[in-house]
Amino acid sequence: MAVIFNPGKLEVNVDDQMTPYLRNMAANNPIWMRKATKSLGWWMQSEIKKGIRSRAPAGQSYEKTIPALRSSLERKTRFPLLGKLVNAVGYQYNSGNLLIGWLSRNAVFLGSIQEKGKRIAVSKQMRRWFFAKGVGISGDAVDIPARPTFAPMFKALEPKAVPYLEEKMIGYWLNPPDRASARRKYKVKG
Repeated sequence: MAVIFNPGKLEVNVDDQMTPYLRNMAANNPIWMRKATKSLGWWMQSEIKKGIRSRAPAGQSYEKTIPALRSSLERKTRFPLLGKLVNAVGYQYNSGNLLIGWLSRNAVFLGSIQEKGKRIAVSKQMRRWFFAKGVGISGDAVDIPARPTFAPMFKALEPKAVPYLEEKMIGYWLNPPDRASARRKYKVKG
């Protein structure tokens, strides 16, 4: 499977690792292959979301933040570790290629901070906001450690992708799907 990885975006091309049987079936049934590839995108997206929610994508735990600040925020505001970024993971199918990544420019910006890590200066407004939530910040900056999500998840999902496609294609062969297709289309930013 050919993969192009940038922080926050995966481009998957499944043609490279297909078995001759699957390649023949895909050539004779392009609609089935499109449906199976979209299903692969949905599956990978949901597995990445599970990894974010578990705080350990592919079993690799996220780096902890400032313990007192993190626990205070979670206790007082229900502020999850990556915020609402878990909802911003999606997939886009485009003529045989599958993109998996963040769905908005804001998610790309925030997600790349989480993926790479960053040191953020604490402004007066930020200090006031945290103080209003009952959390005091000392120091001039807050360090956000790198929390890679896409790279470890893809390493875990890559060996399962072609068998997933084969299973889908065999399922379509045994029980052909109807012509209806999903109307919702995502656009992966990056």
